[in-house]
Amino acid sequence: MKSKFLTRIIKNRYQIISAILIAGFGLTVLFLPEVVHAIKFDPFSQLGSGQSGLPQNDVNTTVFTLIKGFLQFVGVIALVLIIYGGFTWMTGGGSQEKIKKGRDIVFWALIGTLVILSSLGIIEFIDTII
Repeated sequence: MKSKFLTRIIKNRYQIISAILIAGFGLTVLFLPEVVHAIKFDPFSQLGSGQSGLPQNDVNTTVFTLIKGFLQFVGVIALVLIIYGGFTWMTGGGSQEKIKKGRDIVFWALIGTLVILSSLGIIEFIDTII
């Protein structure tokens, strides 16, 4: 037997959850750092005009890094497609159409993976030559 209080809480659970979330977001303002102006700001000072600490890369290194990052991203997409195709294949339930669709997805994703790996190998080879 439920009490009236518990029944009322269950009935109004969305309002209670909303109130808790709004209060939680409202209280986060208390934990944000405040600006203290601990140093005097002089816009004409030479403060910060030294080395930035960032690496001095040439254009080749930057281009090769971008290409490798893109190929890694495409490789992740190919992996997701292989998993999706395998899932479609395994859950075909005897339907030849679904099984063929899953098999085709896995096949073309593997072909794409081979293309990605070969292009990554070519990029690495060119990177070592240059």
